[in-house]
Amino acid sequence: MSFQLETGMERVHALSTLRRQENSLPSPFEKDPDKVKHSQIILSLVSHSPRSRPSSFELLHSGQVPVHNEDELMRTARRNLLNPESDFRSQLINTILSDEVSKHPNANRSSTAALKDFMYDLQGWHVPTSEESLSQNVAKNRLITIFRSHGAVEVARPCLIPYSSYYSNYSSQACKLIDPNGLVLQLPYDLTLPYARVLSKHVSCAPKTFIFGDVYREFRSGGHPRIAGEVDFDIMSYNNLDLALQEAEVIKVLDEIIDAFPSMSSVQMCYQINHARILDAILDSCDIAKSKQPAVKECISRLNTADAPWSKIR
Repeated sequence: MSFQLETGMERVHALSTLRRQENSLPSPFEKDPDKVKHSQIILSLVSHSPRSRPSSFELLHSGQVPVHNEDELMRTARRNLLNPESDFRSQLINTILSDEVSKHPNANRSSTAALKDFMYDLQGWHVPTSEESLSQNVAKNRLITIFRSHGAVEVARPCLIPYSSYYSNYSSQACKLIDPNGLVLQLPYDLTLPYARVLSKHVSCAPKTFIFGDVYREFRSGGHPRIAGEVDFDIMSYNNLDLALQEAEVIKVLDEIIDAFPSMSSVQMCYQINHARILDAILDSCDIAKSKQPAVKECISRLNTADAPWSKIR
């Protein structure tokens, strides 16, 4: 910030005017929009009342002084956030998650924040009608009867797990969160991996389990995650000798589910049964490179979900 005075008389006049009780700056400071903020800073620093003069800390945090090193500050903040061993990582995250953000003067005045708050749960959240709720309860009770007839027990799954690289191909859809310690978490993308994590650390209470739960998909535009109901029926095996028998029982469970709902026989439906090894064999026979197979599987996994028919996936 600089202002050139052409003559010594102009310099004397400008400084004398600045020392007056009702001080002011030369007219260019009032006419030039770029110098209006500079004028406010100078007049506050030369105030006749010492208490009215801002300290360097207050001035730097007033928003009036342009931060020339903003890019460097951003790089430093990014470097600290990406480094799990950084002492500042948890401090930065705790500051973002603290109530201080909501108490900021701009928080209540921001129309954007109010709009985001109002729009947050307008999408992704569906309130079922009474008829839908009744039908869902009837279907759930019938499924529970079938699962229990095969000796399965209902076992809950964790609602939050650390973000897994297993979902790297679905990272744009996985709903990720962060805790105060900087650990990246995620809401269930499916009900299988959360249960697999439990089984890796604890002994299962039963070899056959089931659960009714929700899975989540993130909206790229923000807002409440999209929720979809999912039913999980699992059989845990301790060796490879009985895998064929266990898979046959799963197919039997599906057959009983179809028989339990007579309305399905009169509706044209397509039942898709997949297996990881079958899918790998199909991709290999199509000469799809191993490096590209995860991306192909990710596309296939979206089949008939979220308005993605085969014609669109293909």
